[in-house]
Amino acid sequence: MIWAIVILILLNGYFVAAEFALVRLQSAPTHRFQDDPSLRGRIVRRMLAHLDMYLSTAQLGITFTSIALGSFGEPYLSALLERGLAQWVPGVERLGPAFIVALSLSFITTIQIIVGEQGPKSFGIRAYERVVSATAIPMHLMYVVFWVPIQLINFGSLIVVRMLGGDPSAHRTILTEDELRLLLRQGHSHGSISERERKIMTNAMRLEELEAREVMVPRPDVVTIDVSATIQDARRIVRESGHSRVPIVDPDLDHCVGLLYAKDLLRDELDEQASVATLAREAIYVPETMNAEKLLYLFQTRGLHIAIVIDEFGGASGIVTLEDILEELVGEINDEYDRVEPQPVRRLAPDRWRAVGMAKLSELEELLDVEFDTEEDTLNGWFIDEKNDFPRRGDALMLGPWRFTVEAVDGHRIASVLIERVEESEGDEAESAD
Repeated sequence: MIWAIVILILLNGYFVAAEFALVRLQSAPTHRFQDDPSLRGRIVRRMLAHLDMYLSTAQLGITFTSIALGSFGEPYLSALLERGLAQWVPGVERLGPAFIVALSLSFITTIQIIVGEQGPKSFGIRAYERVVSATAIPMHLMYVVFWVPIQLINFGSLIVVRMLGGDPSAHRTILTEDELRLLLRQGHSHGSISERERKIMTNAMRLEELEAREVMVPRPDVVTIDVSATIQDARRIVRESGHSRVPIVDPDLDHCVGLLYAKDLLRDELDEQASVATLAREAIYVPETMNAEKLLYLFQTRGLHIAIVIDEFGGASGIVTLEDILEELVGEINDEYDRVEPQPVRRLAPDRWRAVGMAKLSELEELLDVEFDTEEDTLNGWFIDEKNDFPRRGDALMLGPWRFTVEAVDGHRIASVLIERVEESEGDEAESAD
């Protein structure tokens, strides 16, 4: 009988390990059974596709072994303890049978928890691929043999899930976006993913959150050609700006008559004094709220590289290019003709940074581990939002442990901001000065 108790406890542990290993495998982003053509691989994929059924199979095994252990193990152990204690503890029989039963239940429950529950559970979670590989075929055979009761158990459990307000199909969700980001960070920390790879993949997931107004070239920085300009003027402007596509306006970006492509200026038969309007190509317009993912799809499907961004009032707020979106993925892109622009955010020392006014708040949030409570997209916009006025040289703002000080302005825009980590007392003084 003692061997029967041991076998029942081990069987219980077997089903517990199988159950938790299967749940752990289902949540794993990749595993070795995904492309395994063997019988075991096919069974594992079937188990994952019908997870509820096989969890019910494991639970059926756990229930059978637990009932058997309680029915046969406890009486046998009670009798064994009673005989043993009677020899070693005189007068123990006066405590009554309830004491012996409680003692035997305590002993068998302790062994069951350690050997039949907690140990197999921990092992199943940690070595889930090995456990699933070892238990897949026996579990599938048990599922086939006990198909009818398993269906009833699964049906009842799904009813309970619905009654509690849960989603019976929720386990089929593979990974959320936050979980993917966490996996990327873990992969980078363990060395399996480089920092550049992590950034590109993280940036790709951010495209849907970025709007055209966040990635566009703002209107004051857009190089344009007046519709009255000649071909000769256009060549000079393209040469000086280095841009391959320039809006033709009449007289400003709100009234764009088309786009000039630099390659159209290479034709030999062009009249130098002819109007640049003769080379105008159709321009497309997008709302400033269109997300970067849709913009990228638009550029890809229509073979375009540039669009005019329109604000809520119908005016042009800037332009957005294919390069602007790609730079959100991989960082700054320069060719041999581009001027080398200073980085929008430069590190001066471990706790000192210098940023331009048009530096994006999203980049600063990642670098400084802070969160800007504003609807604005740039450092310049944040200062205007906080100060309720145009920024001036010497203006300072605090955010967490960081002090942002305007070093230089260009008209109504910030040219340079010094960012420094300060002690708490210094931060309080800066806030009181504001």
